Amino acid sequence: MAEFWQDAALKRLWAEEEDRALTELRKQGRKMHEIGAALGRSTMSVGGWIDTLNKTIDGPPTKKTRKARGCIRCHATFMSDGSGHRHCNPCREWLAEAA
Repeated sequence: MAEFWQDAALKRLWAEEEDRALTELRKQGRKMHEIGAALGRSTMSVGGWIDTLNKTIDGPPTKKTRKARGCIRCHATFMSDGSGHRHCNPCREWLAEAA
């Protein structure tokens, strides 16, 4: 068990060359274990670094787009903020007062 922690403490940082190689191998449709073997990295290391790169490239998650839906109470069309937003604002106000 001590050997595992010693190995974990010897982590290598990813070099720009490895980033480029990883990106190219992903474009070729290679699987993570194949990329890991080609770069001398573990599958977990490759997967974790892909997640890190995706977060840096894509940026933070964007807000969901609004969608026209029908109110389940009055059937009026309104702009919904998400799948859980099923009542128009007047019906939401009415439901809040009734509660």
